[in-house]
Amino acid sequence: MVLALGAGSTSGVQAQSNTLEDWLRESGEFTNSDIRSLRTGAPVVRVVGPEGRDGLFLLGAVRVATTPAQLIALWNRPSEFFRGRSTLAVGEVHLPPRIDDFRDLRLPESDLQELPFCRPGSCRVKLAEGPMTTLSAASRRPPEDREAAVTARFRSMLFEYADDFVRRGLSALPPYVDKARPTSTVEALAPLRAMDTSFFAQSRVLTRHLRTFPRTLAEGVTDRMAWTLEDVGIRPTIRLLHTALIQPPDAPSVDALIAIQQLYASHYLLASTT
Repeated sequence: MVLALGAGSTSGVQAQSNTLEDWLRESGEFTNSDIRSLRTGAPVVRVVGPEGRDGLFLLGAVRVATTPAQLIALWNRPSEFFRGRSTLAVGEVHLPPRIDDFRDLRLPESDLQELPFCRPGSCRVKLAEGPMTTLSAASRRPPEDREAAVTARFRSMLFEYADDFVRRGLSALPPYVDKARPTSTVEALAPLRAMDTSFFAQSRVLTRHLRTFPRTLAEGVTDRMAWTLEDVGIRPTIRLLHTALIQPPDAPSVDALIAIQQLYASHYLLASTT
């Protein structure tokens, strides 16, 4: 699942023998009405694939009111690229990561309230076992230094996630133990990748790059990382993101392909790929 950036109408974007609109009709089951809505600037989302225990698989599309060159330039500034209406805070993560990359991260008050009650198998914050133990202990410190202790430990945890990922890839990320059945990021991403029907040869290169990073690095791909704190109206969620960009020679009407994969989320989504 890859974001394709191209100038002009989507009907002019050639995807091998099909247009991007054809791909949305065939693989995303978009209707002619959906395509007309896209052309007018409305977002369209469809449920694709079977409904599973862990949620739904969604395919969405939207036109962006900017030029591909401007969006590519914005992508090169992750702290701006990932900032939106629901974003409370965002920070770029360097490659390799630095602990200072997370200096502006603050935990939502709701998470601070939940952490003292967390234990493996029962926690309203998605955490691995080690961080859950240390964060729960830090949250029970005296009130005057509780928030500082928890914040420092959470920043260290995200730094370790980012550093381990950059060194060893997705397999280095520990499983969530907030539920009775632990769930790993690799396991959560597997159904999404199995459903991926690429509409450009280079999009397969890009998704393979995400899956095997850093063991194999695809030629011509650039990587960025960022963290965000977002509030979409239910519970503020902290996310750690890896994004990659390639400018494909096999699709001259497409300026770039951008892929985004979620490495960590404190709530809701076990994993996502864009």
